Amino acid sequence: MLYPSSPALDIIPRSRDALTADDVARSLGKVSWEASAYARLVYLDDESLRGKLVTALVPRIQKDGYDGGIVKLMLLISLGLDESRGLSRCPQCKGIGQIGSWECENCHGSGLKAPSLRSRAKACQVSHNTFKRSYMYPYMRQVLPTLSDLEVELGRAMAYLKTN
Repeated sequence: MLYPSSPALDIIPRSRDALTADDVARSLGKVSWEASAYARLVYLDDESLRGKLVTALVPRIQKDGYDGGIVKLMLLISLGLDESRGLSRCPQCKGIGQIGSWECENCHGSGLKAPSLRSRAKACQVSHNTFKRSYMYPYMRQVLPTLSDLEVELGRAMAYLKTN
């Protein structure tokens, strides 16, 4: 499940809990393939799974009511995966979530910069108005909830590990 070239998992970027690679490997055995691939992409930077994961999530999102084009949906899923990785660090606290002993007011302690509509539109290679008019609703109502479901599935697996 884990690759020798994967980075060490001393601390998950968006969590203060220390996890070992063994914890992650055990938890991934208890989740769906999509959740496992999502965790490996988001937390272990395993880019080799991106294409397969995007392709696997397309029918799942279409089943939830998405009726737009496949290329548009694949762009939105890829955008969601990039945002899930937390690649945009808060400029105030440099991604730490704190300034000194105080919680960063800019990001409210998350360490992440909130993505703008313009940056989302740029990632999808469309204009700001086009993104707002025809991409925003499916992104917010169908893609992000699907990715959140994967996070919840991973959270349940991790909670199971902590109790056993």
